[in-house]
Amino acid sequence: MASLDTTKKQHYQRQIMAQAAETRTTHLDLVYRERILPKMEFIHQTLGKLVEQLNQSEPAIKLNYFIEGLGRLENLIQSNYQISVDNQLEINEVKLKYRCLSDGELNVYIEGKKNVDMYIELLTENKLKFKGKLTKDDADFVTGAKFIITRYVPVTFTFKVDVQNAMIDLRIQNYDTLGEANMQFSPESITDDLMKNLAEYISRRNTGLFSLDLSEIERRRIRAKVLYEQQQRAAELEAADKRGAEGEQRKKGFFTRLMGR
Repeated sequence: MASLDTTKKQHYQRQIMAQAAETRTTHLDLVYRERILPKMEFIHQTLGKLVEQLNQSEPAIKLNYFIEGLGRLENLIQSNYQISVDNQLEINEVKLKYRCLSDGELNVYIEGKKNVDMYIELLTENKLKFKGKLTKDDADFVTGAKFIITRYVPVTFTFKVDVQNAMIDLRIQNYDTLGEANMQFSPESITDDLMKNLAEYISRRNTGLFSLDLSEIERRRIRAKVLYEQQQRAAELEAADKRGAEGEQRKKGFFTRLMGR
């Protein structure tokens, strides 16, 4: 008898939980359709007009781009603006992307295997185009790498629905340095003024309008600054090697071998 009562109680609890889940699903669907979807449609429409204008605008938007620890990509031109949505009827994601591009390449040497691995990951995850040539010591251990980086940076602005929290997320990738920044908006905060400010931000008429969460980018800047200082010291040591000041062992370094070819 006690077992039967327990079974009935468990069945009742499952019914209550199922009803609660169904009620929440219905509520979230209502929130999406009444509050979020109209704003996603507004974002798509507004950014679509901006893309059309920017693809026809003259003169071209030019900028310099600094990659921490690697160097400057100068006189890049923003171009090829594109906009896409995941679904024309029920939009959950709006993505605006463009490229910053110029002729030529950036050549840089990175010292140390850990640093090489870090920069390969950084360049790859941010979709830069590059080639690399590893350098090794006599024991076949990686000591560094020469990177040849195309002067090309892809930039994306992605609006995405967070229906569980009734919010709209914005992820900005590679706007003025490698990495991403994230913001979150309530549907009601997506206004004409905000989209106007965003348009000025994208077209670089005002790059200070958005206060972005740059904590990860700042951490990368600190790491890159330390790495850059290490590279400077390594370059000074390499120069000393060429003068014979540091002895025969350091003469096996990358730059000495390169100069000796």
